[in-house]
Order: sequence, then structure tokens, then C-alpha cells
Amino acid sequence: MRKERALRIELDKEYDLLYIELHTGDIERTEDLADGVHLDLDAEDQVVGVEFLSLDAFDAFVEDNNLPANPIEWLRFQTDLRQMLLGPHS
Repeated sequence: MRKERALRIELDKEYDLLYIELHTGDIERTEDLADGVHLDLDAEDQVVGVEFLSLDAFDAFVEDNNLPANPIEWLRFQTDLRQMLLGPHS
């Protein structure tokens, strides 16, 4: 089944939280990627979204993983994002 791309970015300024949803779907599990960074996966292990517990965590994560600072660009390699972030043996 093909996933619908649904880039949605939520920023909670009061609590400095950022959530980037890459496609619609139910979250089956969450992986901790780094301090303050969580990857949400569906039942097929496809990336649903990434949660950042601060904007500083977002900046550090983007820099550490050589990701584009603009999450819209993440859609270009959405199918590879899980492997890029978790590694080939995850």
C-alpha cells in the first residue's frame, strides 16, 4: 500500500517542541535517535515523523546527520530516511 505524503510541521513555541510528519499513518513504535530526538515508525517500519524536544535538538540533529535544514527536502529521500537515521541493520 502506498503511503500518502503529508508533510506537516508543528511548532509549539511555548514548549519549544517541533514535530515533522512525513506521511500519514498510525505510529507503531518510536525509536530514540539522539538526545531529544524521536523517530516515529508505522507497522511497516516506514517513517511517519520525527519529534524534536527543542529547536536546538533539531539544529544539532540536522548538522550531525548532514540533512537539509529545510524538512521539505526530506521528502525527496523519504524512503531512505529510516535507514539513514537508524542504520542498515535496524
